[in-house]
Amino acid sequence: MTFVALSVGLTPVFGQEFLKSLITKSPGPLSKHHQEWDALSGCIECHANRLGGDIQDVKCGNCHSEIQTRLQAKRGYHKDKDECHTCHDEHKGKDFDNFGPKDWLKKFNHTETDYELLGKHKAVDCADCHKTYRQHYKTKNPTTSRSYLDAPTDCYSCHRDDYEHKFSREEWLDCQLCHSSQIESWNKMPRKIRFDHDKTDYPLEGMHQEATCTSCHRFDEKDRRVTTFAPLAFESCTNCHYDVHEGALGDNCTTCHSVYRDWDKISTKKETKGKSAQNEKEFDHSKTKFPLKGYHEAVDCESCHSDPAANFKVAGDKFDECSDCHGFAHGEQFASQKCESCHAMEKKFQETSFTTERHNKTDFALTGKHQVLDCNKCHWAGNFENLPSATCDQCHRNPHDQRQIDKECSFCHVTTTFSWIQFDHNKQTDFRLTGQHRDVACLSCHVDEVFKNMPASNSNPNCQGCHADPHGDKMPNECQNCHSTETFKLPQNFDHGKSFGFNLAGRHAELSCQKCHSNHLKSDYTIALQQPGLSPQACANCHVDVHNRKYGMACDSCHSVQTFSVEFGAKVHDLGFFKLKGAHDQLGCTDCHRPDTNLQGTGIDCVWCHEKNDIHMGKMGPECGDCHQQTAWLPTSFKHNTTAFRLSGAHRYVECSSCHVNQVYQGLPTDCYFCHSDSQLSGTRNGSTPHTVGFIQECSQCHSTISWKIKRGSGMVP
Repeated sequence: MTFVALSVGLTPVFGQEFLKSLITKSPGPLSKHHQEWDALSGCIECHANRLGGDIQDVKCGNCHSEIQTRLQAKRGYHKDKDECHTCHDEHKGKDFDNFGPKDWLKKFNHTETDYELLGKHKAVDCADCHKTYRQHYKTKNPTTSRSYLDAPTDCYSCHRDDYEHKFSREEWLDCQLCHSSQIESWNKMPRKIRFDHDKTDYPLEGMHQEATCTSCHRFDEKDRRVTTFAPLAFESCTNCHYDVHEGALGDNCTTCHSVYRDWDKISTKKETKGKSAQNEKEFDHSKTKFPLKGYHEAVDCESCHSDPAANFKVAGDKFDECSDCHGFAHGEQFASQKCESCHAMEKKFQETSFTTERHNKTDFALTGKHQVLDCNKCHWAGNFENLPSATCDQCHRNPHDQRQIDKECSFCHVTTTFSWIQFDHNKQTDFRLTGQHRDVACLSCHVDEVFKNMPASNSNPNCQGCHADPHGDKMPNECQNCHSTETFKLPQNFDHGKSFGFNLAGRHAELSCQKCHSNHLKSDYTIALQQPGLSPQACANCHVDVHNRKYGMACDSCHSVQTFSVEFGAKVHDLGFFKLKGAHDQLGCTDCHRPDTNLQGTGIDCVWCHEKNDIHMGKMGPECGDCHQQTAWLPTSFKHNTTAFRLSGAHRYVECSSCHVNQVYQGLPTDCYFCHSDSQLSGTRNGSTPHTVGFIQECSQCHSTISWKIKRGSGMVP
C-alpha cells in the first residue's frame, strides 16, 4: 500500500489515511464495461480532481466520443441529456448492466430520437434495425455491446432485399412517395400518394388517372420481386393496349378514341387538355362528303354509321336531303319547300326559324298570347296548312251559350287575356254604372250570361229587376228617392231628427231601420207604445226595463245611448236617500245590491248590511252613525260624558272592552268596586295593611281616577 501511495505522490502517512478512507467510502466494484478503471488510478477518470469527489459527467465524453458529438450537435436521443449518471449507474458490481435503467428497452420512447416510429414500425424488434456493435474507444474494434446509434432511416437500407424497383431517376428512390408505414400491408398504397406523375415524361390524363400503377408498371416475368417503372415505352397506345383493328386504321388511335371516354365511345374531336394533346388528332369529318355542323357534331358516330360491316359508309351514299335520314316529319305538307327554310342544324328540330314576323305574313297574324303559344297548341296533330282561322270559335269554345250576345268576341275580349274585358259599360250601353255597381262582377247582373235586352236603363233604373224590394208593394217603385248606388243602408238626404223628432246617436246610429220600425214594410213608421201615456221616444218602447219600472222612465239618468252600463259612478247614488261617502264610495254596486236583492228598497241603516258584524250585538241600537262614520269604523265620535259615568283620569285611556266585558254597554254599575274589586281585596293600606271586607267602599275618599295613591288630607286614621 506504501508503493501505491508513493506512486500517486502521497506521503506514506497520508497515503495510509487516504487508502483507509477510500476503502471505507467506495460504493462497490465497477461494471464489466469499466473494469479497466477499477483501480485507484482510475477514480479520477470519472470523479472530480480530488479523490472520491463528485462525478463529472463531462468526463464521460472523453471515452464516449460518439455521445459527446450528439450532445454538441443537439441531435438524437441524447441532445438534451447531459447528466449521464442519472441513467448509467455504477459501482453496482461487475455483472451490473449499466447500459441504461432497468427494462429501458421496453420503456424507451423512440419519439425523443430523430426518427419517430409509425405504423408497423412500432411492432418491429429493436435488433431488426439496430444491427451494429459499439467500438472500443481506443482500439476501435467491435465490442459485444449492441449500438443503438446511427441506424439508417431510409427505407431502402432495410428493405433492399424485400422488393426492387427500377427507376430512371435517383430521386424516385424515396419509398414514401408511394408507400406508407401506417398501412397494414406494404403492397397497398395510401389513398393519396405523394408521387406526382405529372413530373414524368407521361402525365396521366382522363381515364389513365383511374388506372392502378401495376396496370402499366408490371412485374418482371423472371423475378416478380422486380417492377420496372422506368424507362417504359409510351409513344403509341399499342405499347400498352391491344390494337383491335390490327393496324388497319393506322397507329394513331387518338384520331377516333380519347382517354376521356370509354374505348368503345368514338371521339370526333380533340378532348385531351394536357401535354399529350400534341399526339392526339381529330377525325376530320369535313374532308368527307358530309361536313358535320351544329347538332350533327354532337351525335354519336353509331347513330348514322349503324352498320359496322359498312366500314363507316352510309348505305347508298344518300345524305343530300334531310329526309334521307330523318324521313318526312310533316308528311305530304310543305312538299315544295326545303327543310332548311324552317329548321337549322345549329338548333333543335323544334326550334324553327319560322318566326312571328313570318307568321304575320300569313292569313292569321299573331297578337297577344298567340305570340307565346307552342305551335302544337294550334297546329295539333302536325297540321300546318289550310287551318280555319276566320272566327275565334274555330279554336276556342264559346262560353256564351245560345249566342246570348250579338257581337263578335273582339267587341269585348282581346288576345292579351280572355278575363280582361275591353268594354266601357257607360258608353256602349244605356245603363251607366255608378257607386257599388262599378265593383259588381258582370255575371251578378247578367245571370246565365245574358248580355242583351236587359230590363234597366238610365231613364228607368228598375231596381226591382235585380234587387228584392224590402218594402213590397207598400212603397212606389222609386228607390232613388231614399237610396243611392253608394249604399242601401244609409238613405240619401234623410234626417231622422227632422222626420221623427228623434236624433240617431251612439249605438242607435248603427241599427237598421226595421230594428225600431218593425212595420216599415207596410209604410208604417210609427213606434208601438208599450203603455198609454208613453212618449214615442221613451226607452221602454224598444228596450226591456230590467228594473221593472221601480226607477221610473228616465233611463238616461243612469244610462246613455253609448252603452247600457252605468257611466256616472257614485253620482247615481246621490239621487236616493243614501249618499255614498268614505269606504262606501269605493265599493262595487253588487257588494250591497246583490243579485238576490232589489236596487230599490234596500235599507239605509247600517245593520241592514252589517248586522252580522255588529260587535255591540244590538245593545247600542241601530243608529251606528251616532258614533261611527262611513270614512272608517274607528275612531268613533261617541262621547262618554253623555252617559251616567263621566270618564276622567286614567279611565280616558282604557280600552272599552276592559269595562264593557262581553260587549255589555248598558245597565252597568258606576261604583269603583264593580270593576276594581280584585284590586281592593289584594291592595294595601299605607303600604302594608290590605283592605278587608267591610272596609270603606267609597274609594274616592282616599283615591282618585288620576292615581291609585292615597290623597293627602283624606282624614283617614293611620
